[in-house]
Amino acid sequence: DAALSVGRTFSDSESGVAITLQSISPTGALVNIGINRPADTTNPNAWFIRPVNGYIVSGRTTSIIGAASDNNGITRIDIFVDNELKKTCQGNIFYCQYDISNRRLSSGAHTLITEAYDAAGNIGTSEPVVIYK
Repeated sequence: DAALSVGRTFSDSESGVAITLQSISPTGALVNIGINRPADTTNPNAWFIRPVNGYIVSGRTTSIIGAASDNNGITRIDIFVDNELKKTCQGNIFYCQYDISNRRLSSGAHTLITEAYDAAGNIGTSEPVVIYK
């Protein structure tokens, strides 16, 4: 087949995947096919759905929801309160929820951070959100 010539490369510009045919045997079988997929070097995006920056804690609990997106999917989201890991959610996810008892928060400001991980090990970190009690 003329479309499958020796050394021909087929590329998909959207995904970046390239398939190269190194040779074709006399029987027409494909030999030495090389597949090149570019490495994932894009960090995930991470942010908080709630609470918003400047939130004043009230009631018994505060729901903290971290969210993330990535071009190849999210495998883990961590939620930190005052630099202490409080919750890890794993799997093919896009958000993570942690409900903290307001009795466990001391008076004053508390900084929230969420980190998102993709399958390639890239890490995205949210902008900090500060809440007050």
